[in-house]
Amino acid sequence: MQVGGKSDDTGWGVYEASRSGGAIVATAHEHSYSRTHLMSRFDTQQVANTASSFALAEDDPGTPVDEGRSFAFVSGLGGRSIRDQELDGAWWASIYTSTQDANFGALFGAFGYAGNPYLARFYFKDIDGTLVDEFLVWSARTPAAAVPSLSGLGALVLGALVGTTRIAHARRMGPRPGRAGGSAQRESRR
Repeated sequence: MQVGGKSDDTGWGVYEASRSGGAIVATAHEHSYSRTHLMSRFDTQQVANTASSFALAEDDPGTPVDEGRSFAFVSGLGGRSIRDQELDGAWWASIYTSTQDANFGALFGAFGYAGNPYLARFYFKDIDGTLVDEFLVWSARTPAAAVPSLSGLGALVLGALVGTTRIAHARRMGPRPGRAGGSAQRESRR
């Protein structure tokens, strides 16, 4: 699952097993960056949610409904070349290739973001400091009491996805607890 011209080396089974377990699918061999929306099925490219931030969930085998939710990304811009975009689809949330004048960069992930063990912040930044993609990921196992007040993060709460899962989106996160300065100051240090 990528936007370049590489062939499939794994098949959908590993993607579906990861989705069913609520695991992140991370790949990199294609020399580009791309990320899917939250997926309810990889093998048929079924999108569960198009929000910029979302909750991962594992399937409960005791129910007839398949609750497994995940996303996949390709972060392959750390090498010596950048490939063009050859494939497209409505399941892609972000695409960054030579077609989009991509530059080398990397996807970063901060787990336990803002002191919350159920929250992770991801962002792709190129070597010129351009923030190409940014998103928050919640665990579907987030207890209601562990969901922080998002007003301190400068975030907009979009609602509940499954049970006590909260979805939040923020373009500018604001300062982290115990740190001086805003996100622009932090971004320049990365």
